Amino acid sequence: MDFGDRFAYSTAPPVSNGAKETQSDGKETQESKETAEDQAAQGLAEVSHVGAGAARLRSRLSPSMSRLSPYPRPITSPLARFRLHIRHSPIHRLGVFADARIPARKYVIEYGGRLIRARNVYRELRKPGRPKRILMARLNRNWTIDAISGGSGAEYVNHSCHPNLYMRKTARHIYLISRRRIRRGEELTLDYKLRPRWPRLKCRCGEAKCRGFMNLP
Repeated sequence: MDFGDRFAYSTAPPVSNGAKETQSDGKETQESKETAEDQAAQGLAEVSHVGAGAARLRSRLSPSMSRLSPYPRPITSPLARFRLHIRHSPIHRLGVFADARIPARKYVIEYGGRLIRARNVYRELRKPGRPKRILMARLNRNWTIDAISGGSGAEYVNHSCHPNLYMRKTARHIYLISRRRIRRGEELTLDYKLRPRWPRLKCRCGEAKCRGFMNLP
């Protein structure tokens, strides 16, 4: 996919019989010839879950005030098939974690949000009052899912060079499927597989065979 390659409608059932499926191990990003924000927008679906300003503010909070943090927060979306929650991640800001063991090759959660035309992505990002974080996924060359509205929580899944999830796409949906058994308490991850020609983004997954960047070699 592209770093804006996670979409879905609202409450979709699992892959229906006869639905044409494609499988991908990563995320795709659309190119941007304008600003760095634009480049991130098209594909860097999750690079900024929370604004840097909010992160700095949290670091200055006293212990008593930090208890007011809304995280960990359970994912209650009907698009999730297992018990999951969002909390602070050692990889990058916020991440998604399993609250129960997840068997291999199971539909875990769908990437939810509002379908928008790919050509309208930049216009959406520049709308007055829109949050600065970029939570988008590209379904195909024509459609993108904007998780700012109607997100399922899947938009907070972080990148890893050795992920435990992969993506399966149909005409209107993206499903996150478990590659292997996932332990309770384990963070859910995907390989974003950014194209080599896109701006290089450092990887923080910490895996032994980490590529060093989210981009493919």
